[in-house]
Amino acid sequence: MADTDEGPALPSATKEVNQALLLRVWSDYAVARKREGKNSLHATLAAHEPMAAGPSLVSFAIVNDVQEKYLREEKPVLLAHLRRELNDPVLQLEVVKETVVVRPRYTKLDKFTIMAERNPALLKLKSELDLDLS
Repeated sequence: MADTDEGPALPSATKEVNQALLLRVWSDYAVARKREGKNSLHATLAAHEPMAAGPSLVSFAIVNDVQEKYLREEKPVLLAHLRRELNDPVLQLEVVKETVVVRPRYTKLDKFTIMAERNPALLKLKSELDLDLS
C-alpha cells in the first residue's frame, strides 16, 4: 500500500459484510441518534434493515423524499461509523428508493366478483335474493 498525493491509499481488497454484525452496529447507531434527540433520523434508520449487498457493499432501502434527505445529510458520518465498526475501510453504502405499491380500493361489486369467482354459489344467492350491488 503506497501513499499518493491524495493521502494514504485505501486497501483495494474487499471483504464480505457480516450481516449479523451489520445489523447490530446499525441498530446501535440508530439508538445513539435517538438519544441525541434525532427521532426522525432514528425512525428512518429503524424503518428497514440494511442488507449486505456484496463485498464491501451495504444497501439500505428508503421509501420517501424525507428519508432520502435524512440519509443524504447523515451518510458521511454513518458511513465513517460503519467502516470503523465493521473494520472495512472501503465499505460503500448504497441508498435505494423503493416504490410503494398502492393497492386499488375495491368497490362492493369488485369484492363480490372476486368472492363469486372463488365461490360460484354466491351468484345463485345474489339472483335468488334479487340483490343489487351497484
